[in-house]
Amino acid sequence: MQPPSIHERSPAEVAAGGSVGDELSTTTGTLSGAKYPSPLTPTPFERYMLVEDRPAYSMSFVIVAELDGRADETAMRQAIRCALQRHPMLTARLVRRRGRTNWVGSTTEPTIVWHDSATGSAPATRPNPSRGSGVLFHVLRDDEQTSLHFYFHHAVTDGIGAGQFIGDVLALYGQQTATIEDRPRLLPLDMEHLKQRHRFDIRIPYPVSRFVAWRSMLTESWKVIRRRPCVLRAPK
Repeated sequence: MQPPSIHERSPAEVAAGGSVGDELSTTTGTLSGAKYPSPLTPTPFERYMLVEDRPAYSMSFVIVAELDGRADETAMRQAIRCALQRHPMLTARLVRRRGRTNWVGSTTEPTIVWHDSATGSAPATRPNPSRGSGVLFHVLRDDEQTSLHFYFHHAVTDGIGAGQFIGDVLALYGQQTATIEDRPRLLPLDMEHLKQRHRFDIRIPYPVSRFVAWRSMLTESWKVIRRRPCVLRAPK
């Protein structure tokens, strides 16, 4: 199977390293959440993505990876399960307890829908972290090619995180199907970083001076203040 080409689409467009044993031995019938620093308080941005999510304006996005050859279903399922263990926010559930809502690690099996044709399009679907999982999968394949459709919700990941997850899926798939000398290796991950999701690096980058940064911020702020409000109408 050749390296994939990856590109991002909106849901509407879609509708119209160690050894194998080291990485895969922990995967059983359910997902392991032992290393997940649960529970986690939703960040303001994550709350906004959940509140604003609606069918007419979805807060989810789709990335499609197109590969040459027919993907092995057993190896791909195993790769997705192991990758989800490394990225537990994707399957975390929102649970309300004692008046507080938190992300809690989930052992729910991933939803993977298989299609016997790689030339069509996957049906429109939206992941829902409030009721299930923040990621869904559709695999379209025939004897010549495979198209992997990853549906992500912005409350559980951004584009960078989605790209890292897809890279792990492909690496874990390669560990099961490639020769020993060609097996890809995985980069180390630290689950404790999930506790710092609300922290952003706001340091002024070199060589921009503090004066230039403040002047630019004030200029752009003035542009926003001067704008007249207008009515936003949904397309008919």
